[in-house]
Amino acid sequence: MPRSAPAIALDLAPSRTLRAAIVAAGVLAGIGALTCGVPLSFAYVVLVLAGVLVARAWRTAGRFAGHRLALMPDGAWTLRTPQGDDRQLDLRAATDLGFLFALTFGDGRQRLHVPVVADTIDADTARRLRVWLRDAHAIGGIGPRQ
Repeated sequence: MPRSAPAIALDLAPSRTLRAAIVAAGVLAGIGALTCGVPLSFAYVVLVLAGVLVARAWRTAGRFAGHRLALMPDGAWTLRTPQGDDRQLDLRAATDLGFLFALTFGDGRQRLHVPVVADTIDADTARRLRVWLRDAHAIGGIGPRQ
């Protein structure tokens, strides 16, 4: 008899750790551009490009803020928007790096890449998600331990 999926609900929020890493990368890029010995006009161009990339990464990191991702008992995933709309999703790929879950969902129309960083979920939810990915949904290099 197959087991039902555990109750897993993720209230997606921007990760402070991820955003701090984005800002740190931007600062390091700026310092590198200014101290590498290239002409100052070229360094300013690099600074502007780094700023654009930091702004884009910052916006992307918070793209799913306010959304709720839930695993249903039948193993399907539901994404609820802040407006209350529900979308049924299929998990296409998953990677567990310990501090980060990289989840890729699809609904037939598009793919959604959802990064879930450890500072945005509690330890028990992370453990249940890790166990479900390992045991019940062997994809993306995650499978039952031998």
